[in-house]
Amino acid sequence: MDLLITGADSDSMPMTKLYRNDGDWLFSESPSNIINLINSSVDCKDYNHDGFPDIIIEGDDGTNRVTKIYKNLNGEFIDIGRPFTNTNFGSVKWLDFDNDGEMDFVQSGLKGEPFHSGPTCIMYAEVTSLQFYHNDGNDAFSLSSEKTHSQAYGRSSISVGDVDNDGGDDVAVSGTPGIGRCIVGINWEVGYIDEMFMSSPRLYKNQGNGIFSDMEADIPRCFTWGSHDYCVFGEFISYSIKLGDFNNDGLLDILRTGNGGYGFPSTLYINKLPAINNPPSIPTGLTTEIISNGVTLSWNNSSDDHTSSNNLVYRIYLRDTANMYQVSKVNLDF
Repeated sequence: MDLLITGADSDSMPMTKLYRNDGDWLFSESPSNIINLINSSVDCKDYNHDGFPDIIIEGDDGTNRVTKIYKNLNGEFIDIGRPFTNTNFGSVKWLDFDNDGEMDFVQSGLKGEPFHSGPTCIMYAEVTSLQFYHNDGNDAFSLSSEKTHSQAYGRSSISVGDVDNDGGDDVAVSGTPGIGRCIVGINWEVGYIDEMFMSSPRLYKNQGNGIFSDMEADIPRCFTWGSHDYCVFGEFISYSIKLGDFNNDGLLDILRTGNGGYGFPSTLYINKLPAINNPPSIPTGLTTEIISNGVTLSWNNSSDDHTSSNNLVYRIYLRDTANMYQVSKVNLDF
């Protein structure tokens, strides 16, 4: 597994670097033509089924906001040159939101500069973004008409996973909601009229066919800990959020961290949904064909009670008499 890093370098300049895994915990920088960005986010998935992970990246180059997709052509990354909403201070994630077996993506962030409605009021409503792009094939993506989400986010983080085990990619998003903020008092020290920070992180359920709905999960927007009251101003901004099964019960939980106003707390929320997802059927009809020094494997599609056959992932193992070695994990379309 190689490594891609983007953000600010030691001189606070935009940076994107690709490091090749040389083994034995050693990495070497690999030259690439990927744009240098700051206030950025990146994600890697094979969106065109050629066996190579591709890159989506957003951020700014110090002057302009940028969102780009780079296609991996045998280790060389090529800008596909498609127009997207340009954002920074946000997040981009690959996901298959309509279960068609193709990698779509979701993005959040700021698509413009907040404007001041007064000397101490900053308004974000028109410049925040939470939107989905559909993979149309042949390196083409189109902005989805999905509008069921209730809140756009500026300085934000996104995590993707099947929260309710129904086979669809759900979306967790957190950060600064796109409303606004006014500060009252002398030198901004008295208090807040704090609409911007009043929103909790959101979980959006994938209903299928590209439709998402707010799961209205009970995730507090703030909390108290000991003598510290993190709810005084409701501040919990610049989140990072991550879905993961932290207690190994088969359900994705939520870990979030960020600026809590009076500190930088991290909180873990355990998934208590009663969802059940049965294992897929065992593949049948396995055949092998040896050609020269290679072998071609084929089998019939498995079926699953939640996930479509085209989205099932198969792992291929090479076994000898002493050990088992995993060769690859593949997502196959038949």
